[in-house]
Amino acid sequence: MCFKIRRTKSFLHGALALCIFSAANAITGSASAVVLTYTNFADFEAAAGALMVETFENDPWVNGSNPNGTNSLGLVWTAETDLFIETSISRSGNRSISDGELPGDFDEQINAELPAGTMAVGAFVDSFGGPLGVRMTASNIGDGLLAALDGPITPAGSFSSFLGVISTEVPIARVSFLMAGDDIQGSNFAVDDVYFGQLTTSVPEPASLAIFGVGLAALGFTRRRKTA
Repeated sequence: MCFKIRRTKSFLHGALALCIFSAANAITGSASAVVLTYTNFADFEAAAGALMVETFENDPWVNGSNPNGTNSLGLVWTAETDLFIETSISRSGNRSISDGELPGDFDEQINAELPAGTMAVGAFVDSFGGPLGVRMTASNIGDGLLAALDGPITPAGSFSSFLGVISTEVPIARVSFLMAGDDIQGSNFAVDDVYFGQLTTSVPEPASLAIFGVGLAALGFTRRRKTA
């Protein structure tokens, strides 16, 4: 019986040491990236910290059509035809970027190449003219998909839907916006207040927290055994 107790205690101590080592290793630098998605701006802002924001109120944006490949605040914006700055709806200021520059031309995808080292990106989106929401995708430098998330259908002009992505290891090289659905004719969307940049806060990885929790549970069990 004593042998079994000593053996159990040795096993628990070994498991505890492994959990603590694994947690510390994961927290300081894990081998795989963790990509987190957000539909709440307050949660995204708390996790990402202070970021730059594109409001489309600054130069070189002008009302109406803008040249494909517009460079603003270090982002390079492109679309299938040209970039249209909407003045009828916006979340802040008087402008947003939209896909609705021509009647019936509602099938565009708006892209933004992000500055090197970008780890967080998010934007407020609005859909109007049809029963569809807006989809945002984030890709790495090799054009590999990191995340895709859809915003709900929102009242036109409300900009109540937020979409955000944080990558803890792999930089986000590109973000795209399009209608979330197959039958998109008659639908339109707009994007405003695009937040982007490097992380200024420490984002805990879910795996690290789980491993650390297992370690704490093992420590508690060991102490209860000693008390008994």
